Amino acid sequence: MYQSFGTAAFCKCEMKKEMERQMEGDVQPCHSQKHVELMSEYSELRKI
Repeated sequence: MYQSFGTAAFCKCEMKKEMERQMEGDVQPCHSQKHVELMSEYSELRKI
């Protein structure tokens, strides 16, 4: 239980960094793909 919460918090932190990077326009296609995977993984966690 605690582990998944930690993962969700980590994902949230990573997404924030990722969003900031995208706003700066410093993002690579492979990066965006990874970001999409993070997003879907994160929303899966939130459903639980």
